[in-house]
Amino acid sequence: MKNINNSNFAYLIGNFMADGSFYKTERGYRFEFVDGSPYDKELRYSLNHILTIKRILENFLGKKLRGIRKRGNRFVLSFREKNLAELFIKYLKLQPGDKSRIIDIPTIYKNSVYEKDFWVGYLDGDGSIARKSRRIAVESMSKGIIESFANYLIKNKILFSKYESKRGKEVSYIILIRSVSFRDFAKKIGFIHPLKARLLDQKLKDKDFFVKNNIKIRGGIIEYNKIFNDTIFVENGRELLVKYGDKKYHRSNVKFNEIILLMRKRGIKTEKILKELNKYRFKKSKGSKNSVRLPLFFDKDMLKIGKFVRIRDGGISFSKNYINSFNENFSEILRIVENVFDIKPIYTCKNEPIFCSGVLKDFFNTIINRS
Repeated sequence: MKNINNSNFAYLIGNFMADGSFYKTERGYRFEFVDGSPYDKELRYSLNHILTIKRILENFLGKKLRGIRKRGNRFVLSFREKNLAELFIKYLKLQPGDKSRIIDIPTIYKNSVYEKDFWVGYLDGDGSIARKSRRIAVESMSKGIIESFANYLIKNKILFSKYESKRGKEVSYIILIRSVSFRDFAKKIGFIHPLKARLLDQKLKDKDFFVKNNIKIRGGIIEYNKIFNDTIFVENGRELLVKYGDKKYHRSNVKFNEIILLMRKRGIKTEKILKELNKYRFKKSKGSKNSVRLPLFFDKDMLKIGKFVRIRDGGISFSKNYINSFNENFSEILRIVENVFDIKPIYTCKNEPIFCSGVLKDFFNTIINRS
């Protein structure tokens, strides 16, 4: 048998941890590798995957193995091999029997050049990629292997979330990788399994796969005079007109641009104009009931809001799943928006929060690029 320090064997052991079994019978040690699908049209991918496992084993063992059998919607590679069993026990510290709660990455591959190969093999077995949504998941009864995989993701700067799932007395451990990290996952780990690799590739080609906000401004006073047009009104803006000498205007709410124009005629500099306007509330139309306050400076809270905001008709909203993808607190983001702009959200029938303000829509439409 060849040396176990190689990419193919590390991949094989990763796949064994997920979908392999090793046990002792009266006739000796027995191994099984399994892969299947609930969909008949996808079974060919499972067969190709098991054929890959078979080729790796035959190359490693230096001999041909028995054929692959089909059991229902699964393909099974089953064989006996005393020497391989001794290698598992002596060098990999893997004992025959139920391993579901105790599996982990063998020390020989941890933090080695072959660690990636191990995890690709493991994910080709226990990893799943949703067909109708955008998430990659891995679930195990073994807390050890989930913790090890989490550490590997952290080391490679791939964002994920981790939690426990209880089903009666049983507990399983789950890692979720959402679409925000799909490109990093594909580049640094990925799948070899023909079906999972195909599904990931399809999602990466989707035009609407992942939209990221890029903020155009950083720090300093926000120059609203370069952002808003004449459709924005200042609530009680007549006070400023009167203050700077225009006493003819009789309506309480005044167009944003009219105030700026008058103050500039009076020789007021832009910074002072913005500071004066910062004391007032803004709304999209003079009769609108929804008004907001606007911050004077662009700070870290504004950057965080801009990172996650989604533009909607008549306002802005936020996706809980998208925010969770960055391991950020969804409720905290909503609280920041409420505090910064002094506005409360309303909730749709799908429990989506929407901050109804045309001012906020126009503002974020201007300061972010979506790519």
